[in-house]
Amino acid sequence: MQIEFICPVCNRKKTAPAEAAGRKARCSCGSTVVIPGSQPESSTSDVPVDLPDEESTPRDTDSEPGRRRSGRIPIVAFLMVGMAGLALVGCVVFVVGTFIARKTPTETAKWGEANYAGEFGVRIISANLGGFECRSFGGQLHQSQDHFLVIRLGVHNIDGTKNHRAQGAHRTASLRDTLGNTYRIQELKTELGFHCETIGQIKDAVEVRGDEPVGDLLPFDRPVPAATTLYLSLSARNYGGFGEMDFEIPESAWKPQQQANR
Repeated sequence: MQIEFICPVCNRKKTAPAEAAGRKARCSCGSTVVIPGSQPESSTSDVPVDLPDEESTPRDTDSEPGRRRSGRIPIVAFLMVGMAGLALVGCVVFVVGTFIARKTPTETAKWGEANYAGEFGVRIISANLGGFECRSFGGQLHQSQDHFLVIRLGVHNIDGTKNHRAQGAHRTASLRDTLGNTYRIQELKTELGFHCETIGQIKDAVEVRGDEPVGDLLPFDRPVPAATTLYLSLSARNYGGFGEMDFEIPESAWKPQQQANR
């Protein structure tokens, strides 16, 4: 009959004969252990019994003092991962915020100031009461018979590294005054009712170089005499941005000086 037990030092399974119960034994790990059981009265030998090696039994390292649980990530690692995650999120927020800020127009531009969106700066060059010209499909020039508010824009590519395409503003441009009136953008037609292309107007899209600004022309209905301030709104999408680009036009821009001062 054999006695089975575990060496408390190396955690290996050991066997010993029943008659060795209660005696000291020498484990292969070098430690001396006591074989479980009561020592027979007839046995007086104090010579340790040599124990053969047996299969090892997994040690419950979690229960041993001073040992770290093998399946757990230290709290320091959690903190490091969390800080790295926060840093990554912060970088993403910064990049996205910078991108959106660059693409979003500034506040309403005062007279003479530029508004910026995408890769472009846009400025009102002039706003005058008068006529404008158009060219028919056959190349014939036509002059407007009525006076309109003709707004001329300057479109500047603010990216000095490459060219960018700007869309014409006439399809989405709007004009209003502080009295609640809105004004329509105008297009001329020939005597036969055919479409006429406004000269000086960006019809679809144009490539803009960094050192060569382009012009755009927007003819609107004539403002009412009581109007004192106009607001022009352009879609920033025409220039690669988001939202609306607003411009303030004072009455001194389109009214004769003596009339504006009344």
